[in-house]
Amino acid sequence: MRAELCIEAGQVSVWKRSGYLAVSIAALTVTLIALDVEFLLAAGVGIALEVGRRVYFWRRARPRPALVRANARSGELLIERDDREIRIERAKITDCWQRPDPETGAAEVLAVTPRALVKIRVPDVASAGALGRALGMDPASHVVSTTLTGPPTLPRQSLRETLRQKLRDAAIASGTIAAFLLVFVSLWRLYPALSGLVVLMPLPALLLLLHAIVTAARAWTPSRVFVGSDGLFVIAPGRREFIGYERVKEVKGGVLAVVVKLINGETVSLPLSLRNGFFLRKPHPLDEWVCDPDQVVARRRALTSQINEALTRFREAGSDANTETVARLLERDARPIPEWRAAVTQAHGDTYRERQLDTDQLVNVLENPRLPLGQRLGAALALAEHGAETAPARARKARVRAAIASSANPRVRIALERAAEGTLDDAAYEQALRAEAEVRRIKA
Repeated sequence: MRAELCIEAGQVSVWKRSGYLAVSIAALTVTLIALDVEFLLAAGVGIALEVGRRVYFWRRARPRPALVRANARSGELLIERDDREIRIERAKITDCWQRPDPETGAAEVLAVTPRALVKIRVPDVASAGALGRALGMDPASHVVSTTLTGPPTLPRQSLRETLRQKLRDAAIASGTIAAFLLVFVSLWRLYPALSGLVVLMPLPALLLLLHAIVTAARAWTPSRVFVGSDGLFVIAPGRREFIGYERVKEVKGGVLAVVVKLINGETVSLPLSLRNGFFLRKPHPLDEWVCDPDQVVARRRALTSQINEALTRFREAGSDANTETVARLLERDARPIPEWRAAVTQAHGDTYRERQLDTDQLVNVLENPRLPLGQRLGAALALAEHGAETAPARARKARVRAAIASSANPRVRIALERAAEGTLDDAAYEQALRAEAEVRRIKA
């Protein structure tokens, strides 16, 4: 595995948000007016600074040739152009997809962060695929994330989960009310002169308004879907749901959403449609990924392709007889974790129950999401002791990191990470097994 991907791109544009600067200019204008500066002069200064800000960022964002580097070790996207370097952390990229150009054979890779939009035009589709995988478009090596344009439609919750969510919401509301009551009572006691005002305050209306604000904020929180090697993790307002590929029947790209049909007949809808109805108006480049029809269609096709590819890999995942035998030997059974770790790593991980443990087979066990989680955790524990700094060892470590990072189930990923570091404890182990049991129970 190469540590760095280097591509010469014909056109690269980087749009950055400058909202803080715009607010600062507005605040300066208001301050000048408050200091009795003539209104027309203060307004003129504010307008001039705002025009300068827009021109500066438009000029910096012009498409120009650049050298694009994606460093797997540092996790950075580095753009070198005009004797300048622009660094973007790969962990901050929330959305990434590509659009091929059938007429020229070139392709455009787009990456979105909370404060920037990067467009990279490369000469061919192969280069776009390599760059996209380096930036996070491949569920086989790490989790792919996509921001949805609306709340998704998720499977029905069990009565137990519904009650748990209602109790959690009630606890949050009760805590909020208690906090406000405590503040009001404290003010009343500290400042008796305000007692009449406190009594007359419409407390119920204030609390209802606060609840409405919190509810609206949760509703406007962007929904996300994470595509991994083992399933989909969907974040919606007030709910988080892991959907294992064992439950998925088929995936289709609809007109307004990606539709995931489950084996029990339920349907999961992942909306990717135009936001705010920008059909005729050309949006700002920073917003066109959610407003421009071509961008939305490209994102929907990319998400459909990513889920289908991950689903196909999951269904085709298999292992030979030797790997399955090794996997069975890695089970914890009823042993404490320290004893389990010592057993799978005894004699520096070379032997176990008089069998030769092949490190490649251990990695194969770890990479296979269809094997029982206890066996995969045992493989991670065994591999944690293989620390030789040789080229094969570094390649195995890269495969181990990719296998762990590709899990979309947060509890499973945390347990695998701790096992690979040799710090797995009973709490993480039990939570991961409960997560696996939930997927199997829902499937049944």
